[in-house]
Amino acid sequence: MRKKIDRFLIIDHQLVAVLLCLTYLVDISVLSTFHKIGTYGTETDFYGGYAVEAQRIWQGKEYEYAWHGPGYPLLLGLINLAFHDIFLSAKILSIISAAFVLFIGFKLFATLFNSQFALLTLPILMVNALFVRLSLSATTDMVFYLFSVAALYLIFHGPASYLKFTLTGGVAGLAYIIRTNGIFIPIGVVVSVFLLNYLRGSIKKRTYLVLAFFLGFLVVTLPVLKKNYQRHHNPFYNVTYIAVAADYYGVKGPRGLSVEGFQDVEGRFNSIREIIRLDPWHFIKHFIRNTTVFLGKTVYQLVRFPLNIFLFLV
Repeated sequence: MRKKIDRFLIIDHQLVAVLLCLTYLVDISVLSTFHKIGTYGTETDFYGGYAVEAQRIWQGKEYEYAWHGPGYPLLLGLINLAFHDIFLSAKILSIISAAFVLFIGFKLFATLFNSQFALLTLPILMVNALFVRLSLSATTDMVFYLFSVAALYLIFHGPASYLKFTLTGGVAGLAYIIRTNGIFIPIGVVVSVFLLNYLRGSIKKRTYLVLAFFLGFLVVTLPVLKKNYQRHHNPFYNVTYIAVAADYYGVKGPRGLSVEGFQDVEGRFNSIREIIRLDPWHFIKHFIRNTTVFLGKTVYQLVRFPLNIFLFLV
């Protein structure tokens, strides 16, 4: 009887989660109608980069945008086939992704902790100002979060199997070709399986599981890696190191990074290795400071609005 009651409660929590996600989907869709032009944060990248590349790809032309892979423009172009409005298509892609991020995030936390705790995380995210803004922005953020969270859920949910790890590798590959910083997922898998040994299996079993993961990862990413190698002699080529160089050595504006800062460092560095080699100690100190500041800002953004509501109610 107790098992049946627990089973019912889990289903009930999941039903509430689904209803919350659908409510958010409707609300953010309505809110997005007031967002007429992309001016939020990095939406400026959309018009000169992703929108152009989406049209190029679906016209059969080669992908040229070197900051990130072609995954997002491919999805954007696919949505645009139905709506014939590239900015509207980008908003729809972010809105749908956000709803799935909420639900898969619920499933992930329910797997790692319990469904009660997982359910509590949804309202916190739903009223978080940054999450709401990214949910209706023409950016890669929500789409990237979707595949990243999905990969994590697949890894931790249920027993380990070669098929599951291969599928997880494929999902992680999609995250990587959307944003190159998705490389943290394969690195995290290796660390979790070998160093943390969360599977508690033999070294042989864990090795085969990791190989299955990388098989799935390569199936998805191989065309991109091959093209990068042919054009730049580096399968993982991208120019995101310019942003790092601008932050570490470029001219700063009133709000931090500036166009002048990017122009200042462009041409001075050709890889992240060159930035590190120039002054390793400076790089380490700056990295630690950035990580600490970013973590603090993230936590503040996460709790600010819910905390204000709580204080208002009290």
